[in-house]
Amino acid sequence: MAAVAYPNGQEDQRLAGIFARNPIDADYFSEYIIAAALLFTCLVGFAYAIRLLFLRLYSGSALAADLVPVFALLWLPVTFREANLAYLHDFPTLLLFTLSLYLLVAQRWSAFYIVIALGCLNKETFILLTPIFAWYYLRRMPRTRLLQHSAAQLAIFAVIQAPLYWSFQHNAGGQLEVHLLGHNLYVFRHLPYDIISVLVLFVLLGGLFHDWQHKPRLLKCGLGALAIVLPLAMVFAWIDELRAYYEFFPVVMLLLFHTFSKYALAESLHSREPIASKPAAERQERS
Repeated sequence: MAAVAYPNGQEDQRLAGIFARNPIDADYFSEYIIAAALLFTCLVGFAYAIRLLFLRLYSGSALAADLVPVFALLWLPVTFREANLAYLHDFPTLLLFTLSLYLLVAQRWSAFYIVIALGCLNKETFILLTPIFAWYYLRRMPRTRLLQHSAAQLAIFAVIQAPLYWSFQHNAGGQLEVHLLGHNLYVFRHLPYDIISVLVLFVLLGGLFHDWQHKPRLLKCGLGALAIVLPLAMVFAWIDELRAYYEFFPVVMLLLFHTFSKYALAESLHSREPIASKPAAERQERS
């Protein structure tokens, strides 16, 4: 590859070597720098957002709160794959969805709907927040208000996504592509079924569900929504493309950290969430 030329006529061989080793077009170097800065900002924002969410859900120590972002960021590379399966909207999804979960629990509705609008503009799967919201506030919010909030979220999604769909409807590819009998069947046939892989899976599942009764309702609702998404992903997505599940990354991380804190930090976390009984919710509905 030719060296990169500068206005003074000198050539920076070191920069040219970087371009030679990486699939980066030198003509768009400034765009790559802007994108890298955006992604770094979103990662920093995600770290702060998951800490806020932890503090809202748990009454834990300052040490535990400080370790939550580190714990999540250390797990993040597990989701990385080759460069052509990473997208600019991935890290913004992490930030916006985690922040929306915090705002949902905090009931800061003005900021919540701003984040929803940004999230729907960033990625269409942000609508997965709505079933989590509905499940979380079921019997915790008057039915009329619950329906109003749910309808507002669906309306924001439609208003944002409809023009995008109309603008790009003639692009190559379809809205849904069936991958069950192609890629996903191949993945299932070639999964590592050795004892080490089974033990790792067992440990991860144990970390998710251990002490389940003491884990926050929001996280349980989030994992429940993932159970709805997985069958659809099995048919219409690459089942092993972990970055496609970034909406659930903060949920999984906090569920795992709950167990990690108990055994690694010797600290039993307790949920801050109030328990709403059915009669109380019904009285609130009638009022």
